[in-house]
Amino acid sequence: MNPIDQYFNEEKFQCSVGLVISILFLAVAAYYLYQPSSFYKGLAYSIMPISFLFLMICTMIVWRTPKDIVRVNSYYTTEPLKLKTEELPRMNKIMNSFVIIKKVELGMLLISLIICILFWKNDLVQGISIGLMVQSAALYYFDYHASTRGSVYLEFLKSI
Repeated sequence: MNPIDQYFNEEKFQCSVGLVISILFLAVAAYYLYQPSSFYKGLAYSIMPISFLFLMICTMIVWRTPKDIVRVNSYYTTEPLKLKTEELPRMNKIMNSFVIIKKVELGMLLISLIICILFWKNDLVQGISIGLMVQSAALYYFDYHASTRGSVYLEFLKSI
């Protein structure tokens, strides 16, 4: 498998897994929303919006990937200059975004941990902060792997 197909197929696979995970998170959050406990409601309040956003992002990537594979392979075989002028700048932008996104996710994790400690007697706030911790850790995990895969692909593009 060429590096282009490998990169995009791995991206699609990871986002397919992300789709399943976000649907499961949304289902659990919907269940928690109707529990009498403030803690579970807090979990639901923090899990639902982030899981929905993650679901939308993963859906877009899974839907777009086959077109990207065709587009970039076409560049590679018929218009190699477009790899330098279009695909390389696109990937540089994505990799720069990952740096910011991962910092935000780590910031969310730290802030939610601090909130959890400061408001340890408030069940609702505890639920919200623990939900944010779980979500930010999961998102960081996904983005770490995506950026690692992107780095390999970026090096391939630079080598052409």
